[in-house]
Amino acid sequence: MKHVANVLLLGVVLLGIAMMTDTPWGLGVALAPFVVWGGRFLLLVHRSIWASIVFWAGVAYFSWQAALVVLLSFLAVQMVKVVRQEGVRGRKHRRKKDDLHLYLDSRSTGGLGIGPMGDGGFQDSYDYDQRCHIGMSED
Repeated sequence: MKHVANVLLLGVVLLGIAMMTDTPWGLGVALAPFVVWGGRFLLLVHRSIWASIVFWAGVAYFSWQAALVVLLSFLAVQMVKVVRQEGVRGRKHRRKKDDLHLYLDSRSTGGLGIGPMGDGGFQDSYDYDQRCHIGMSED
């Protein structure tokens, strides 16, 4: 699938070169695939700490301003990541008191209720029948 994506990106580069003669958007279209390829290259370089050190040392040697901008943006992203993780860990979670379940209410005439399962969940139908005098003759 990567090969198909690379062929399509190459087609976009060629389309951008053709567009440069007619419109100012051509340069942007022609350079857009290089962003994708550059991202893949950076992922490849950053798989190893030593390769990334050598790469960024080379960038700093040739253009220290670019290395400074990349370093500051990396630190900003790391700070945001740490703050978000601390926010998730630092939140106080509500203590889970009791699970709320649907149950037959034993205190009323057999209606449904929502609340904690205090006495074991669904009521026994025999108890309900006796409380409501169902099936008993009223002589």
